[in-house]
Amino acid sequence: MIRDLVPKISCVTVTTGRVDHVKNSTRCYLSQTYPNLELVILSQGDDEANASLSAYVDSLGRDDIMFLTAPSTLALGLCETLHVSWLKVR
Repeated sequence: MIRDLVPKISCVTVTTGRVDHVKNSTRCYLSQTYPNLELVILSQGDDEANASLSAYVDSLGRDDIMFLTAPSTLALGLCETLHVSWLKVR
């Protein structure tokens, strides 16, 4: 499979729970033609926004799209750093 022959590219979306933003980012991600991608979504939203985002991601039924949450007490820049660190250790 060609997917196994090319490096994986990780796309990262960090949000404060903005569902519309994540849906737009996901649409852009899904329109890409590169064969070995993954989308990691990190949200610092409130419980309601995170529940909506989680349900949305689940409804896509894709194993290449992951949803993670982070406490709102962390600075957004730190969340981005943690996200990149998480991707490196996988």
